[in-house]
Amino acid sequence: MRFIYLGLMLLICSIALGQNTPILTKVTATWCPNCGDYGWEYMEAMKDEFADGSAVVLGVHHSGDLQNETAKWWRNNLNSSGQPRFYVNNESLSIGRSNWTTKVQETVDEVVDIKTKTLDVLSLTSASIVNGQAEVTVNIPVLSVVDAYLAVYVYEDKVMNMQASQSGIVSHPNVLRT
Repeated sequence: MRFIYLGLMLLICSIALGQNTPILTKVTATWCPNCGDYGWEYMEAMKDEFADGSAVVLGVHHSGDLQNETAKWWRNNLNSSGQPRFYVNNESLSIGRSNWTTKVQETVDEVVDIKTKTLDVLSLTSASIVNGQAEVTVNIPVLSVVDAYLAVYVYEDKVMNMQASQSGIVSHPNVLRT
C-alpha cells in the first residue's frame, strides 16, 4: 500500500498550500527543560532549513501552558511518550542532546526522500478567510491505486509564552491549534 501525504496548511491571517509537504513535529511542553534546550535549538535549525515551505515545522504542545485537545490527540496518534520527541510525518526521529546537530542534515535528507517518493495530486482552486472561517476549494483526481489523505492543520506562529530553559517570554513557532 502506498500513501500520498497531502497537507493544506492554514496560517493565521494567510493561507498557504502545501502539496506533498512533509510535517516535522516536535512533541513538547512549555515546562520541559530539554524542550527549551537542545529541542529548541534543533527546531530553530529546522525552521531555517525549511523556511522555503518544503516542510512544515509544527509544535505539538501536549502539556503545559499551550496544550490543547488537538495536540493531545496528535501526540497519542504518534504513540509518543515524553518530550521532546521529533517526527517526520509519523516516523520517529531519535534526537537527543548529544546528537541533535548531526541529525539536522539527516532530517533534511529524510524530507527530500519523502518528497521524491510521494505524488502531488492536490490542486487549490480558491482559499480565503471569511468571518474567521477558512473557505477552501481543492481538486483531487480520482485515485484508484493509492490511499490518499487530505489534512487541514490550523497552527499559529509566534505565540508568546514562557519556555523552560529559555529566558523570559519567547516566541513559539507554528503551535498546533486544531
